Parts: sequence; structure tokens; C-alpha cells
Amino acid sequence: MDGIALLRKQVEEQTQAYKNFTESTLKNQIFSNIDILKQDSVMALNSYKANHENSLRMYERMSMSKDLKERMIKREKNSYKDSIDRQLSLLKTSIDIQLNLLK
Repeated sequence: MDGIALLRKQVEEQTQAYKNFTESTLKNQIFSNIDILKQDSVMALNSYKANHENSLRMYERMSMSKDLKERMIKREKNSYKDSIDRQLSLLKTSIDIQLNLLK
């Protein structure tokens, strides 16, 4: 091999090594981001659950008509379900964005 061919081969090898390193680093960062997103969502869901349970206990203790109490509890349950649905939708969208970076 002459000097130019050897140099060209070394440059190609270094370029490929750098490309592999960059892709590996990017993949690791993306999966790290996904883990963080999941942790944040779990914390939010736990917070929603605690607030929901507190609200239900409060409504049960309040003195009001049975009909009003049932409506408030139903509204709280619907609100809780909506909050969970929104959080899970946000998580799915965020994860999809991260996974699209892998393409």
C-alpha cells in the first residue's frame, strides 16, 4: 500500500469509529431521556392519586345531601381519570419523539 491509500484507510477507520461512538452515545442518551420521562410521569401520577384520594375522603366527610355528594365524587373521579389520560398521552408523545430521533 502506498502512503495515500494507507492514510485514506486510516481516515475511513477513524471516521467509522467516531460514527459508531456518536450513534452509541446518542442511543444511550435517548434511552436515558426516556427513563427520566417515565420517572417524572410516575411522580405526577402518584401526586394525582394522592390528591384524588384526599378529595374523596374530604367529600365523604362533608355534610351535604347524598345527591350532591355523589355528584361531587363522580366529578372528582372523572377529573382524576382525565388527569391520568392526559399524563399518559404526554408520556407517549414524549417517548415517541425520543424514539423518532433513533431513525
